[in-house]
Amino acid sequence: PAPELAVTVDCSEPKRFPEVGWKYEQAPVKISIDHHMIQETASDYNYIDPSSCATGELIWLLIKAMGQPADREIAEDIFAAITTDSGNFQYSNTTKRTHEIVAELFDCGLDCNRVSTALYECVRPEKLRLKSRVLSAVDLFGDGKLAMARVNQALLKETGAVMSDAEGIVAELRSLKGVEIAAFLKEGEEGEVYVSLRAKGSADVQKIAASFGGGGHVKAAGCTLHGAKLNEVYEQVKQAALLALEAQEGRS
Repeated sequence: PAPELAVTVDCSEPKRFPEVGWKYEQAPVKISIDHHMIQETASDYNYIDPSSCATGELIWLLIKAMGQPADREIAEDIFAAITTDSGNFQYSNTTKRTHEIVAELFDCGLDCNRVSTALYECVRPEKLRLKSRVLSAVDLFGDGKLAMARVNQALLKETGAVMSDAEGIVAELRSLKGVEIAAFLKEGEEGEVYVSLRAKGSADVQKIAASFGGGGHVKAAGCTLHGAKLNEVYEQVKQAALLALEAQEGRS
């Protein structure tokens, strides 16, 4: 049956959830909650704040605005959303409000160590093998300002990993000294290529992602290309990133 209300969280565009898109379309009332820059949505009500480091922040503010009580489970879910989207409070989108919200979560019974251990210290051996192989083949371009890497289906089979094990690798690329833009490409099972982009300093990867039909933030963005070849997309993203770096240098 069609739902009475459909709420999208952190993915306001129906193309992001094709399998349940019909439920969203049939709902008489639609709400979008997001911290990504969205060009347009099909929702009736939108709570979109690109200045927020995580949609978890917005959910917490809604809970407070509605006067609803929060228990430990809610607090830990909100903390998980904030710590992951803020890069464990390292990214430039982390603000005073971010820390104030987390402080309030402690009053609801938050055990940050338990959540952090579950998120960051339960790594599968297959993920470690995949990460090692990918990072051993990192490419540096543009005098070391662009770092790129890729993972294909063959590498997944060799390491026994699954694609979700590749999460976080793009952050490792960005962490390299001198790197301004990091790009990590993943080959899907059905001819799609997923591109994750990260930036530091004054670089803007949102524009790069937008040129390939994607979106996101200035410092974190991505896109998906269907019916594409991994190596071809790799070269296209490389050229787009190098042009972005050249434009950045021209403005400085």
